[in-house]
Amino acid sequence: MVRLIHGLAAPLHGRSFMRISIYQFFLNLPRKLREEDKIKHIYWSFLLLLFALVFVPMHQALVMVLALGLVKEVWDEYYGSGFCLFDITGNILGCLCGAGCWYLVQWAL
Repeated sequence: MVRLIHGLAAPLHGRSFMRISIYQFFLNLPRKLREEDKIKHIYWSFLLLLFALVFVPMHQALVMVLALGLVKEVWDEYYGSGFCLFDITGNILGCLCGAGCWYLVQWAL
């Protein structure tokens, strides 16, 4: 059973604060990733990774794109809507999809 706290699902049974936070994160992840902002994070991370891979190796492209996403979230913390772990998750998913497509194209060629 779950209950809503500030619009997020939380378990009714007793758990430590950290476990509740991790539980809430994964419980709310599918709903949050459907938001327009998260889709944009996935889309732009995907495209930026593919663009970076034209010029640098995979490990450097991943670091660059994920660092750019982290810098954007830190900027949001001070000047925007606030830091969002779901946005970082969208960046990671976009990079994973981009890396998968890159390897698929490399394999096909």
